[in-house]
Amino acid sequence: MKMIALASSALAVVLAATPSMAAVTTYAGQVDFEAAAGPTTLFDFNATPDGSFEGTSYDVGPFTLTGDPTNGVGGMGVASGEAYGDVCGLCALPYGYVITFDTAITAFGASYRNVLSGSGIRFTVNGDTFAGPAVNDGFFGFTSTTAFTTITVSGDNEFHFFDDVRYASASAGVPEPSTWAMLILGFAGVGAALRRRAWATPA
Repeated sequence: MKMIALASSALAVVLAATPSMAAVTTYAGQVDFEAAAGPTTLFDFNATPDGSFEGTSYDVGPFTLTGDPTNGVGGMGVASGEAYGDVCGLCALPYGYVITFDTAITAFGASYRNVLSGSGIRFTVNGDTFAGPAVNDGFFGFTSTTAFTTITVSGDNEFHFFDDVRYASASAGVPEPSTWAMLILGFAGVGAALRRRAWATPA
């Protein structure tokens, strides 16, 4: 009984900690971002054919760009070799675009250009909305303690470019908190069964 009580206490701690573990941290510097994100993959669009995601979807490889289909304004296009950046994005309210990765990731960053000061790009990940890059030209990235596949980009009449996307794939080897809880209960159950068997075995 003592073992089961201890397991129940551990389970309560794990479940109580779960909500607070989901957090987004933003970075204005690439060095700090990569130190926090761990190993990242670079996607530079250099081999990506030019295409548009204005009011539609465009699969560029590891992710798909989807513009707001309301009236064909959301999103813009991919044009490799552009001086400002290979992807042009438009976030004029109520329009914007969505970046959908093929597999779950825990970090995203890119080099941004032509960001209008004070106009505000916003990102939404796992229901959490936060401010994007605040400078005209530079790197912006973020990490999340909860894996995600979708990034919704919005803003106030914002027109910008981005390039050199860096992302970190979610680690398949790290169990979720709920998995730890199940493991704890499972071990407690096995331990209790073995203890009962030991008690029932004649000396």
